[in-house]
Amino acid sequence: MSAQTNNKYDIFSWIEKIIYSCENMTQYRVSENLADNFTKLYDDSELNNELSKILQTKLFKLLRERTRI
Repeated sequence: MSAQTNNKYDIFSWIEKIIYSCENMTQYRVSENLADNFTKLYDDSELNNELSKILQTKLFKLLRERTRI
């Protein structure tokens, strides 16, 4: 699966969906790498900051779930 176009907004949405779908830390790290690559490719601080917030929220959720087990 990949983004439908090379439009940065489509790629952002694709990465966002991947982040939300992560169920473990390995998947999270892959999504983190995608977000890092997006940041390197596009100089859009608003989108980059939004990806950072989404990643941070997902990380907290994964860690919270991990400590419940």
